[in-house]
Amino acid sequence: MGAQIVARANQSRVDYAPLNACFRNKAAADPVAAGLAQLADPGPEGVARREALARALELKNTEFNAQGVEMNQRCASDAVISDPQAGEETWRRDPQLYLQATTRPGAKIPHAWLIGKDGRRVSTLDCTGKGRFTVVTGIAGQAWAQAVQTLALPYLDVLVIGTLGAQDVYADWHGVREIEEEGALLVRPDGVVAWRRATGVSDVQQARSELIAVLSKILAMPKELA
Repeated sequence: MGAQIVARANQSRVDYAPLNACFRNKAAADPVAAGLAQLADPGPEGVARREALARALELKNTEFNAQGVEMNQRCASDAVISDPQAGEETWRRDPQLYLQATTRPGAKIPHAWLIGKDGRRVSTLDCTGKGRFTVVTGIAGQAWAQAVQTLALPYLDVLVIGTLGAQDVYADWHGVREIEEEGALLVRPDGVVAWRRATGVSDVQQARSELIAVLSKILAMPKELA
């Protein structure tokens, strides 16, 4: 995660060179004054310098607005179970500039506005994490919710989106969840999606068995202790 941020910071230092060159004329006694004068030149040299300035500013846009660099981290570890049906992730836009929200295991759970019990907006980011694992499902995923209740693990919560306190009235979550309503995500305490199942299960027992297997693998614990 840190490597891409450091690489971006180092590249940003390099990207200052074209911008600096637009404001200077090294051959002049006063390089900055001469460079500024050339920027205002109505002739071909001024046109070329202003075009170069536009290109240099675009480079700096990648530095100052690189949301993707900060937020497109993907965690790969034994505490993440990959989705075999997902395939390689493809980037729809520049991954340095733009955040690509996804529920792929290894990514942070996407932000989506829900409506809490008090009628105010609450983010999915605030409904998960906080030192505990969270199973996220929809109204049709009652088997997952019941399985969490029967497991009664002190570190495991459930978030049923669509119910009172987590209503998806604007379909924000629907647009980013990438799973069916009866599917499920397991979100780690740090907000990273550890596992997902795109479809539902046949009953509570199956949901319970799958959650035990997943938690046992992620936590490296014997299944009977999950």
